[in-house]
Amino acid sequence: MSVLRMYELGAAPILSELIPVLQNFGISVLSEEAYEFNFTGDGQAQRVFIQSFQVRSLKGEPLEQTSGRPAPRRGAGRSARPNGPRMTSSTR
Repeated sequence: MSVLRMYELGAAPILSELIPVLQNFGISVLSEEAYEFNFTGDGQAQRVFIQSFQVRSLKGEPLEQTSGRPAPRRGAGRSARPNGPRMTSSTR
C-alpha cells in the first residue's frame, strides 16, 4: 500500500471532486486522514490542510510498482487521457 499526501492553503479540497481526479490518474483511494492547522506568516493567519490517503493502483498494486502514466478512461481512446502533474507517493 502507498501513501499520497496533499497540502493545501486556505480551503480544504472537496473530496467528491478530488476522488474522480485521482481515479483518472489510475489511483484507488482506500482511506483518508485529514488534518487542519492554523499558520501565521507575515502577521496573517492562514488555514493549512494536509490530507493523507492510503492508495493503490486501480489494479491493486502499490503505486511504486506502476508505470507512472495515468490510466485511460473506460471506453475512451488514447486522446482522452488526462493531462496534469505526475503524483509521487511513499510506501508505508
